[in-house]
Amino acid sequence: MTFETEFKTWTGFCVSSDGHVIIHGVTEENASIIHAYNRIGKLVRTIPLNCSHKTTPYYVLEVKVEGQPSIAVSCFPCQEICLFNTTNWELRSAYKDTLKGRPKPGKICRGPKGCIIALNKVKSQSVCLFDCKDHMLQLKGTFPISINDPQGMCFVESQKYGFMLVLTKYVDGLIQAAMFNAKEVIWEHEGKIDGAICHPDGITTDGSSKVFIADNGNQRILVLDADSGSVLRTIRPDIEGMAGLAWCASSPRLAVRHKSPADLKCRITFFDV
Repeated sequence: MTFETEFKTWTGFCVSSDGHVIIHGVTEENASIIHAYNRIGKLVRTIPLNCSHKTTPYYVLEVKVEGQPSIAVSCFPCQEICLFNTTNWELRSAYKDTLKGRPKPGKICRGPKGCIIALNKVKSQSVCLFDCKDHMLQLKGTFPISINDPQGMCFVESQKYGFMLVLTKYVDGLIQAAMFNAKEVIWEHEGKIDGAICHPDGITTDGSSKVFIADNGNQRILVLDADSGSVLRTIRPDIEGMAGLAWCASSPRLAVRHKSPADLKCRITFFDV
């Protein structure tokens, strides 16, 4: 299944636990908004964002706060995270620390026990951990990572090693899994996978033991085992260019964002895996 969004310019997206696709984008009037689409691609909700940064990176994810789903939005230039209630889309909480030297959040992903992990834009080889208890974003601490300024990041609970972060770097073709809270590397791929130079441009997990990597340079999606890093299978979608992945837990399916030409609206395709 493939559907087009209302946007020509967009940045982050995720798939919620009920199957809705949540996208940040920019309208033709240069308004920065969040759109929610249902399972058949119908626009069901529009949420304006009060931010002057339109086309710069936003990151979007769903997080469970005390068992209830919320949408977290991170604005890279504002260095701010906002938490929205998905029932009425009211702003629940926001984190922004303007003090010099304090952690500044960038790209975000799900963390352990309903927490949010964010790349720290002040210190590029570290991540921030935010607790969402009582619907309030609270900085719990910062932890080192082994890659300087990774482009991709996802949190995995490995059966063998426990909590891990899988990080990617497009330029180096690097995919690396390390223990969370430490720099201890469990496994990595650097450069080639199955004989081809890897270009990781999108990463997600199915919430168990599989990690999905969009290898854009080779028109393939790699399915890796979280415990060993070995390639379990290769998916070759009929898509010219991939710009992101998201896991749909309710189906289960894999959502792939197209790298669309400037004259086309942005598209998302779902694959049964």
